[in-house]
Amino acid sequence: PVAGICALLANIVVTGLVYAILKKPIKHTEPVMTVEEEIDLSDIEIL
Repeated sequence: PVAGICALLANIVVTGLVYAILKKPIKHTEPVMTVEEEIDLSDIEIL
């Protein structure tokens, strides 16, 4: 249970950092956006 909660928190932090990084460089938005979508899908599956 604790490991799952820690994993969710880490996932949210990483997703937030990636999203913040995506906001700055417009060139890297398209390739990393697919990764962000995959992360969101995994978050939904975990929840």
